[in-house]
Amino acid sequence: MRNNMFAARRLRRALALVLLAGSAMFTVGTTTSSPAYAWNPADDGWHRCLIDGKWMWCKDF
Repeated sequence: MRNNMFAARRLRRALALVLLAGSAMFTVGTTTSSPAYAWNPADDGWHRCLIDGKWMWCKDF
């Protein structure tokens, strides 16, 4: 009986650690990939163009 209690406690702690790590990675990932950190090519003279049926970024020099 006592061994089962220790095993259950270890399992709960391991699960809590996995969930904590997953939520931390999700938070950091969504924070750093938000539009506030994105580079806007149009600010540097780039524009969207259609080449061979695919949209790409082009710059006229």
